[in-house]
Amino acid sequence: MEPIPELRKIRTGIPGLDKMLKGGLIEGRPYLISGGPGAGKSIFVMQFLMQSIRKGEEALYITLEEPYDEIRQNMAQFGWDTRQVRILDVSPEAGTKEGSDMFSLSYLEEELVQELRRHPHKRVGLDSTSTLRMLEDHPTGGRRRILSIMKILTEARCTSLIICETNDNSPSMEGFLARGVIKLYTTTTAGEKIRAIGIEKMRGTSFDEHIRPFTITDQGIVIAADEIAFETFK
Repeated sequence: MEPIPELRKIRTGIPGLDKMLKGGLIEGRPYLISGGPGAGKSIFVMQFLMQSIRKGEEALYITLEEPYDEIRQNMAQFGWDTRQVRILDVSPEAGTKEGSDMFSLSYLEEELVQELRRHPHKRVGLDSTSTLRMLEDHPTGGRRRILSIMKILTEARCTSLIICETNDNSPSMEGFLARGVIKLYTTTTAGEKIRAIGIEKMRGTSFDEHIRPFTITDQGIVIAADEIAFETFK
């Protein structure tokens, strides 16, 4: 029998998260980042990709919603030079520029395969599965499409973070398919937005099951890994 490959963990670049993950994410697997609007999902994913750039590795951000120039402008507030992150833009705006066939799921898969052949991306971010599901005519089609993209990323040995827009605590289809699920929570107290993070699932490793508070600073997300979040999030 062939020996079972040793699991290798990689640092996320998000202060406090690696402690919650007992050392980092298992390399080469797809993970879901879920949360409602304004929870910080896009920042979370880009911060993860910038860690790859700091290590001298290539990284890819796939956007189905926000045009790439807006992404770069928004992330500049954290002092990140995101020009080093390759962006695969299949947003509606890209389709308007290049032709009606640009914004299609078949185009996304074809371009993703070619991109991963040309560039050895260690980390990939995708925004978002919500758009993938909306573009399919049937829920089964959405599941198959998401599974297909996860398979492409896994076969290319990418550690990938896939954004999922959620507004409640019900489990998502994507959550069952991903190897791990990290959820970002938000609430408002006395007019102030409060944020927290919880790891709902992580296959192949132990993890911190507490919900921890986090803040978005001028350098990105910082998690208070030794503090317990407000009872509201439990």
